[in-house]
Amino acid sequence: MLRLGCKRLQFVVFFLVAVILAPFSNAQDSINFKLPEGQSKVEIPFENHNNLIIINVQVGGSITSKFILDSGARGTVLIEKVIGDILGLNYTTEYSVAGAGTEGSVKAYLAEDVPMEIEGLQANPMDIFVLEQDYLQLPKYLGIRVQGILGIGFFKDLIVKIDYEERKLIAYDPQHFDPPRRYEHIPLSGNDEKPYILGELNIRDKKHDTARFLIDTGASHAILIEMNEQNKLSVPEEHIETSLGRGLSGEIPGYIGRVKTFKVGSYQLEEVITSFTSRYSKIQKKGRVGTIGGELLSRFSVIIDMTNKKIYLKPSDKFNKKFDFNMSGMHLKAFGEDLDRIKIDYIREGSPADKAGLKPGDEILKLNWIWIELYSLSHLYSILRSRDGRTIRLKILRNGEEKKKFKFQLKRLI
Repeated sequence: MLRLGCKRLQFVVFFLVAVILAPFSNAQDSINFKLPEGQSKVEIPFENHNNLIIINVQVGGSITSKFILDSGARGTVLIEKVIGDILGLNYTTEYSVAGAGTEGSVKAYLAEDVPMEIEGLQANPMDIFVLEQDYLQLPKYLGIRVQGILGIGFFKDLIVKIDYEERKLIAYDPQHFDPPRRYEHIPLSGNDEKPYILGELNIRDKKHDTARFLIDTGASHAILIEMNEQNKLSVPEEHIETSLGRGLSGEIPGYIGRVKTFKVGSYQLEEVITSFTSRYSKIQKKGRVGTIGGELLSRFSVIIDMTNKKIYLKPSDKFNKKFDFNMSGMHLKAFGEDLDRIKIDYIREGSPADKAGLKPGDEILKLNWIWIELYSLSHLYSILRSRDGRTIRLKILRNGEEKKKFKFQLKRLI
């Protein structure tokens, strides 16, 4: 670990939402989205929270919910079982799943032939998995209420353009799609049901390794490397030991460091913040080294064409933006009926927030003189990783009654 004389970081960094469906990988995937008759494309707006794509999906013909679009998941998951109970879904099978994480097994149920609708598209009823409870605790870590995860079936029968800058998806009919100019097309690797591409890594000592990566829109990190006996890649000398996120069974331990370069197609990115799982992590998958998530994908306009086994990339204005990590040392969570209140969840010992005197449980009232209700949680994190040396001023409420002011400077750790 990085020699800073401090304990391992105690906060969640990224949400590896994709791992939730690993135990259900052999489940039947009956998703079949298509465009209405006579239409060649449909635009679908989305919300972007921590580099996750969130769209509105109507479940059971009556309840509109927010779903994360996840190209790394084989099926569809309903996180809030209360929605399934209200709709009277027919749970045909119960599962006990030892998912990624450290807290043991969890329960889920299979519901068959559930009507699912996305505005502008037609869909057949599909099988979905319903969690007994929200083991991922997404609302408090994303700051919005998310009820589900929509997997690779969305991409199966459509060609899907992801425009992170405009925050919209464009779904094309494969029969009426013309490959765009000014995009580089990269072949998908293998004949898998999910999108894999080859990427070239340079971690240290000018050694370049070509490896297979999953394109994972359901993960907010830039790159994740899964450490195991077959994968001989090593963690960079300068790294931080931390929790990488939450799986079905709790926290996922690992490390955060930088790879010197990462190349996909002809595009090369520099000093990319990269997550490394601990060896023997439950999220390791054969035939791949890791995943490419939203922090890297959002630097492109992306078109996923599963029909013709291609992905199209064009750099966006964010392409050359420096990759950075939370430089405050504190992790936040949302709470309250409207998730518009923010408190400190964890603080790393010796970090700028710790040295300033902040404590877990402190509620943030203002950041840099602006009331906290005017920020989204995603916006707050963008500030905390914005610039080395940036001054952060906080007004907090401690123990529900004592108001205090704090000031510190962000400090780059890796």
